[in-house]
Amino acid sequence: HALILLVLLPPLLFEGAATTDLALFRRDLLAVLALAVPGLLVSITVLGVVGTAAFGMPLLVSVLFAAMILPTDPVSVLALFEEAGAPDRLAVLVEGESLVNDGVGVVIFSTLLALVVERRDGGAVDLLTVDTLGGVALDIAVASAGGVLVGLGAGYALYNVMVGLDEHMTEIVLTIILAYGSFLLA
Repeated sequence: HALILLVLLPPLLFEGAATTDLALFRRDLLAVLALAVPGLLVSITVLGVVGTAAFGMPLLVSVLFAAMILPTDPVSVLALFEEAGAPDRLAVLVEGESLVNDGVGVVIFSTLLALVVERRDGGAVDLLTVDTLGGVALDIAVASAGGVLVGLGAGYALYNVMVGLDEHMTEIVLTIILAYGSFLLA
């Protein structure tokens, strides 16, 4: 999982964020958030319960598996939209939902993985207790808000550095540092 989380995911999320039309994204932010956050949480819960019933896996492991496989990449859907001449708003909704969905998915997966590891190491973790659910919700909220703040701060700082640059190699290196550095810091 470290290869995917630390090597492959940062540039994918960065590219998705960098190519998003921010004006359109801001206009549809509530719809994007409504699709991404509650939609992903409900999907993870449903697939977790179905996985437990169908395969006999413990609920925590089943929910972890669901968190791993549910966030999807919309590349083929967006290509189909472009070919079919779908409205721009629909493409922005799908792309924005996917971007937020990926971020929320990483946070949920990381939190659930920590719970599974804690349980494996002898901790008594039960996913259905109020304390555990409250702790998970707090971890997710803190990680999400922290990620947004780190991303905005790092992006603003790098923008101020790069605004006067005319050295393409330096811009590329700084962009790579921003993509990985902000992800690791967040």
